[in-house]
Amino acid sequence: MFGENWEPAEGELIDIRYGGKHGDWKGNGTEVANSVHYLMEVRPLSGAEPFRCECEPPSMMLSFKSPPFGVLVKMECIPSKKKARFDRNDPAISKKAAGKEQRAAYEAELHADISDPGRHRPDSS
Repeated sequence: MFGENWEPAEGELIDIRYGGKHGDWKGNGTEVANSVHYLMEVRPLSGAEPFRCECEPPSMMLSFKSPPFGVLVKMECIPSKKKARFDRNDPAISKKAAGKEQRAAYEAELHADISDPGRHRPDSS
């Protein structure tokens, strides 16, 4: 757990699996009620061999949203143990990060230099 060297990776969602029984709270790190597991194809950016593993949503991340099918998302992995986890800062899985990205794009457009003064003028035809 501690001291493990997580390295950057990217992953693609293969399947979603649901587990647990309704109202069955067995404790931390075990099967919980209606738990969700994402089967991910993980590709380490170091060039190590790709692998598949099940990943759970990051704990205490209320802004988490399921990764979309067919879209690469940022992950972290330990290739030798075939372990992976989601990168909390990826806008593809974080409602909060996506909101920050949209806000930054809005601010950039708001403060952009207007190079064509006629672009905001109504048509005179």
